[in-house]
Amino acid sequence: MFGAKVSLIFRYLIGIILIFGCVQMSFASDKSKVLKLASLDWEPYSSPSIPQNGYSIELLRRVFLRAGYQLDVNFLPWPRVLSEVEAGRHDIAAPAYPSEERYKKYWVSESFATSQLGFFKLRQTQFSFKDISKLKNYRIGAVRGYSNGSIIDVMTDIEKEIVSKDEMNIKKLVNGRIDLAIGDRLNGLTIIRKLLDTETDAKKKEALRSIEFVDPPLVDNTLHVLVSRAHPDGAKILSEFNAALKAMKADGRLEKILREFHL
Repeated sequence: MFGAKVSLIFRYLIGIILIFGCVQMSFASDKSKVLKLASLDWEPYSSPSIPQNGYSIELLRRVFLRAGYQLDVNFLPWPRVLSEVEAGRHDIAAPAYPSEERYKKYWVSESFATSQLGFFKLRQTQFSFKDISKLKNYRIGAVRGYSNGSIIDVMTDIEKEIVSKDEMNIKKLVNGRIDLAIGDRLNGLTIIRKLLDTETDAKKKEALRSIEFVDPPLVDNTLHVLVSRAHPDGAKILSEFNAALKAMKADGRLEKILREFHL
């Protein structure tokens, strides 16, 4: 009888161990499906300070969820975003413009959104795209680490003043320190609106109201997810993302997300 009790206790303990092991394996499996996304503060596309972290982050959450992944999102300066992905400390970077250099260094996803890249200027500044070679006559503000379109990236005879974020270029426009600022239309207009809400100097406020985006844009760009080519699962991750993205475009769910953000 004593032996029977020992046997029963033994089987009970084995059962607990097996259950605990299964739970642990389940947690490990869930953890393996979490991707670390490095992004930047770039309203209205991505930001830690706006609802759902911006429409591109919310869109990526839903597409990756359909592909079987959850996202752990961290916001960093853009140059660090890229270095984190290259070093393997983050799995993916987004939203990102495509460029020839990036296609060499990263796996680049299909496009999930668009962005109009161009120039901001004060209304009184005379400028048009009729002769791109005349850009050398202007002081141009750009942001460190950004791809500014194939035309601008390869031009070596233009004066580009590099800053760490777009807001600094808008402020430099207001203060007359540059003539043109390269940037995304929606992001630039968002920055201007926020600065107008806080600016107390009447002249600076007037200058902010006079800033305009130059049409046509420099380029109608596309937004993508980047994965380092050194990532062991990089090709698999993007293949699954692209498949989920294609399905959501087909069933209208992608368009529904954009409507939720009034875009």
